Amino acid sequence: MWKKFITLCSAVFLLAAIAVVPSAHAGEPSDETFTLLSTVLGGKGNIWLPSVIVVDEGKTVQIKLRNIAGKAHGFSIDTLGIREVIPAGETKTISVKAKETGIFRYHCQLHGGHVGGQLVVH
Repeated sequence: MWKKFITLCSAVFLLAAIAVVPSAHAGEPSDETFTLLSTVLGGKGNIWLPSVIVVDEGKTVQIKLRNIAGKAHGFSIDTLGIREVIPAGETKTISVKAKETGIFRYHCQLHGGHVGGQLVVH
């Protein structure tokens, strides 16, 4: 059982490391785009991956919220007034202007046990 758990954790951290790399928007070199996945972890709990997004202050960030889980999930950054619901199997894109440095927690406002993450603006 522990071997499966360790393998699963390794896969999650690898996915998070890969997904955190931004890509520039065509025609808008100052913008960054990230894709977050809402997925089931170990068959029991949900998680937003990657769990950390790092951006430069002053940039506009496009965040694609892909829900590959079996039911609707939320995405909320309370301190920035962001609150979205993403139906199962759908993708929504939101735009965030990184106006000030700080750490902004994101989470699923629909499910308390859903693991969220952080938007870090430096």
